[in-house]
Amino acid sequence: LDPGVRTSVGYTHWMAGDYVRAMELEDRDPRWLVLYALPMLGREEEAIAECRRMEARRPDGPTRRILGALRAGVERRAEPCVEAATGMLDSPFHDAEGLYLAGRTLARVGATDLALRFFARVVESGFHCHPTFVRDPWLDPLRGTAAFTALLRRAEDGCRESAAAFAEAGGGRLLGVAT
Repeated sequence: LDPGVRTSVGYTHWMAGDYVRAMELEDRDPRWLVLYALPMLGREEEAIAECRRMEARRPDGPTRRILGALRAGVERRAEPCVEAATGMLDSPFHDAEGLYLAGRTLARVGATDLALRFFARVVESGFHCHPTFVRDPWLDPLRGTAAFTALLRRAEDGCRESAAAFAEAGGGRLLGVAT
């Protein structure tokens, strides 16, 4: 709703599967949406190169480690992903969208137990982007597990409840859109 908020419009496009538009809207450094979108478009080598370029411009610290973990995820190397992500669960970091993006990378590299812990935190925090969860191929290693199925069901219920509350509160009218 607020174009000045980094996790606003561009991330909404990414979550809706409009990866090209998400990249077009990314105008800040680091260009996270570009890094998340390129692999979804089959452009993994570009994503790896962009990660390396961004890593080289960063001093050692959390951002550089996250970039390295994302690159390792695109490269399908589990150890750096697990190393970077493990500390996130015990840290004050609580951004559900960020936890989702980290958890999906863990799932992609086969760290399914840790990915499920992340996904549980995401859903429990109220981030219920069910259509994205259903569509995201990086979550495929979790599909078929009882834990993921239960969390997906909770996300679907939460998504439905949020849509009903939005409609009941006149959200569409407030935003000037039909619901």
